[in-house]
Amino acid sequence: MRKRVIGLLVMAAVALFACGGGYNSDTPCIYCDKTPTKRFEASSGDCYVCESCSTKCMFCDKKVTKQYLNALGYPTFVCGECYEEIQELNE
Repeated sequence: MRKRVIGLLVMAAVALFACGGGYNSDTPCIYCDKTPTKRFEASSGDCYVCESCSTKCMFCDKKVTKQYLNALGYPTFVCGECYEEIQELNE
């Protein structure tokens, strides 16, 4: 029984890593051209962003906490501090 449980846990872990959290498209990232990517909504339709570009702040490489559409209509991923600075600039 113990071996069966361990085997199921290992299979579940492999399945999670194989799926890659939704980053499974071969379409290049709109920011860096890397793959795999994940689909995001843009103002002109769908666009694709890699895991690195969607989890690290575009300006300072901190962990992403905010997302907004930039002037070109693409999703932009930033930390809270950079988001506040951008909002101040937009006022």
